[in-house]
Amino acid sequence: MPKGCKSCSSCGFCTGPRAYVCPKCNTPFTFKINNKDRKSHRLVKAFNWKELEPGDLIKINGGPYFMTKSGEYVPMGYRGKFSVHAVDENGILAWGKDKFAGIVYIYMGQDKFCEETGLNKTAHKILKFKRKENEERNSNRTLSA
Repeated sequence: MPKGCKSCSSCGFCTGPRAYVCPKCNTPFTFKINNKDRKSHRLVKAFNWKELEPGDLIKINGGPYFMTKSGEYVPMGYRGKFSVHAVDENGILAWGKDKFAGIVYIYMGQDKFCEETGLNKTAHKILKFKRKENEERNSNRTLSA
């Protein structure tokens, strides 16, 4: 196979390296998800956000949004990785790790609508990064060897 080319698994057609679908048979190519932290961390979905401690790593999606008069959805919440600084009854104070470099307040309170601003306040969706244990990593190494 020439450089800069990948072949389809079903028909063998050679196409460009950035193609998502085979142009000949429309078979989608499979891609490996790149995550720098997948070797040392795992994501925890079910946990109580009020039990977060300073220094915990979290991943945030969703949150408050604004609906324009034409019905356009405008997200107002934060997205990405954050390091927890403090937790209070309505949210989390955290430092940004990716594109948000400063300190942010992540709203986690009850859903409500503000008449003055037209903002719909909803809680963010949170995933927690948990460091994998050394024993777990060592057992995986022995199984793969």
